[in-house]
Amino acid sequence: MKKGAVIFLLAALLVTTGCGKTEVPPENSQKKFTAQIEELQRKIDKLKESYTRKLDEMQTKFDEQMARAYQEYHESMAALKQKQDKANKDLAELKSATAATWEKARTKMEKTAEDLQKAYERAKSRFK
Repeated sequence: MKKGAVIFLLAALLVTTGCGKTEVPPENSQKKFTAQIEELQRKIDKLKESYTRKLDEMQTKFDEQMARAYQEYHESMAALKQKQDKANKDLAELKSATAATWEKARTKMEKTAEDLQKAYERAKSRFK
């Protein structure tokens, strides 16, 4: 991908530096013509080096951002799994509740389900 971008930039530079007729210089201006070619080559080399460095920096930043996003994703998924496990546990308690423990189990289950839903919505909004 880097090579393609560099080639594109070089082609763009060549196109923007002139697309007219190519004239063969007379013998007495051959040195001037050679100097112009060398100057253009130096400009292209500097441009190529500059964009190679910029693309490398961009790739490094992209890799760092991807690593952070990957870490955040896994942390969010681990937290959601814990909340899901708690919801499963509270649901089992609710199913086995007696008349004396029913109200407490129901309230606990509702709170757990609400927490799970909020955590899910937060994670979903962060990873669209």
